[in-house]
Amino acid sequence: SWFLINGQLCYFKERDETRMFTEMFCEEYGKLLGFDMAQYSLAYISEREVGGKKGRNKLGLLSPNYQDPKYNYLLVSDLLNPQIPNCGAYGPYSMQSLLDFISHEFVGVKGQEETIQGTVDKYIFDFATGQIDNNPKNMCYEVLAEGNVKNPRYWGLHGRKVKQIRPATFFDCEKSLGINKTPNGYAL
Repeated sequence: SWFLINGQLCYFKERDETRMFTEMFCEEYGKLLGFDMAQYSLAYISEREVGGKKGRNKLGLLSPNYQDPKYNYLLVSDLLNPQIPNCGAYGPYSMQSLLDFISHEFVGVKGQEETIQGTVDKYIFDFATGQIDNNPKNMCYEVLAEGNVKNPRYWGLHGRKVKQIRPATFFDCEKSLGINKTPNGYAL
């Protein structure tokens, strides 16, 4: 759920203790390694229902929106969409298919080499932290592209000249470190 807090758009996700810990641990670890990581803080929210009735308190993670409005943020799952340059043409979702896609589709684009290295770095970080949720919705690229004159609200890349690409902020590292909640407590 998205909330406006003190003029800042923030995302709240209710999670159990393990997932909150691993998300915040990976945030700090990633920052130490020099990665641009989404920021998280523990938060309680209490929703109000129609008529003012207070709902239950929820504990979770609050993250300020890191997106810059001048860029497009394209999840790898968006790049698999046939309406925009099709990452799927390079094979099923994998590091190799992403590297091939970036290498061929963004030749001469500012940031291409850094994006290739950033993609490899993301996979290494996920491996080192035991991230088990690296899927096409948890990896994102930040793209600066010329506007679409026919439809200024169009967010895709099809028919648009890309001026710059780079990996977006790393986010959603909550299924890491091999910690699992079991009926008998937590286990590695």
